[in-house]
Amino acid sequence: MTMIQIALGSFLKEQELAINYLTYSSSLPSPIRLELGQTLFSKPIANLDYQQERFQLYDQYGQLFADDLLKGEFERLLPTILTKELVPMMFETPYLDGVFSLVASLSELGYQVVIYRQQRLASWQVLETNLLLQELANLNESSEGSQGVINQLECQEKDNIMTLTNQVGEAIMLETNDTRLSHEDEPTYYAVLDEAGEVVLGKIPLELLGLLLFGVLSGISPSFLHAEFLSVEELSDIEVAESQLLFENYRVSLPHKVESITDLVHNGEHICVTDSQNMVEEYYFWKPPAYSRLSWGIMPKDLPMVLGQLAGNQGKPDYTKEKMVFSEKVLALAAAQDLTIFRVDRLLMSISDTDDLEYTNGEISDFTIEKRQQATSNKIETVFEARCVHTGEVLFPDLTLANLVSKLVSYSLLDE
Repeated sequence: MTMIQIALGSFLKEQELAINYLTYSSSLPSPIRLELGQTLFSKPIANLDYQQERFQLYDQYGQLFADDLLKGEFERLLPTILTKELVPMMFETPYLDGVFSLVASLSELGYQVVIYRQQRLASWQVLETNLLLQELANLNESSEGSQGVINQLECQEKDNIMTLTNQVGEAIMLETNDTRLSHEDEPTYYAVLDEAGEVVLGKIPLELLGLLLFGVLSGISPSFLHAEFLSVEELSDIEVAESQLLFENYRVSLPHKVESITDLVHNGEHICVTDSQNMVEEYYFWKPPAYSRLSWGIMPKDLPMVLGQLAGNQGKPDYTKEKMVFSEKVLALAAAQDLTIFRVDRLLMSISDTDDLEYTNGEISDFTIEKRQQATSNKIETVFEARCVHTGEVLFPDLTLANLVSKLVSYSLLDE
């Protein structure tokens, strides 16, 4: 048998491509056992004894062509890398056919799903949280509908730096142009309205839309859905101390009803914001130095509660029942398609550059690594996989909870 050996490292350099080598400490896949009190929201297990390696392929501009692939999966992709023109990965929300089917089902019950767009006007770093809370407490109802706290504070400029102060000159916020601390300039969101036009659940990003529509359709409490998926993630005392609170104000477009899957595909890109007079204020938590976002937008009326919970001064509602019911609904959807849901908990340990790659008979036979960075987070990530009940074959691996729900809904449409 002829041995086919390629100096893959040299080839990639010629193509201005490179491979990242990622290592995880991981749990072994385990099924969700509702009868044992386990849910899709159960805490990660403590023992991450299984070592897992993954690969990414990217170019000099940071465009990804393969992401988070096991060695075997990556090796199967290599012939394409070697022989065809590569197309960068597009980070679009998948399974939109399933998401729109949920929109249609809610419409039959009298709900509407609307889409709107925001345009960021300014970003401010909060310097004094307690002073900010005092100003929010003083806001009257008439000003909250316009620009809220922006109208109540005084603007001071020194050395081309803008500062917002209270009436006695105490600095509360500092304007920032640091793009690492900013959200998208024109983010798009969705909202679910009831028959009376009241917001049942709002400020939903597209990547969470299928998950949350499934929750509403399943009769899950909107307060739980908001607290679990649209609020600040659970943070340790150290993370709270290290996080940065950012204030942003936006111009908001009029809402548009979602009437076709095309509305989801375009995700509001054609919605005009500039002629709108509607304004909204939001707060975000960020974690330097990695500049990872720790929350979705927090409305001013919710900020005192969120800060109280993070400080441990205010208890959180007990949503044990809602978590179990939501899990029952998702697992029932999977079981109806002869699927069993497993979970894997994993912790990213390191990211390394690779060199001297050798590709022999369809396999990566050798390579060297140089560790570039340790993990930037100590958060254990939970991903899910769907396996065939009869064969045990993994049909859908490495899914977030949001993608798991949307994928199951999309997969169920094949039987219709």
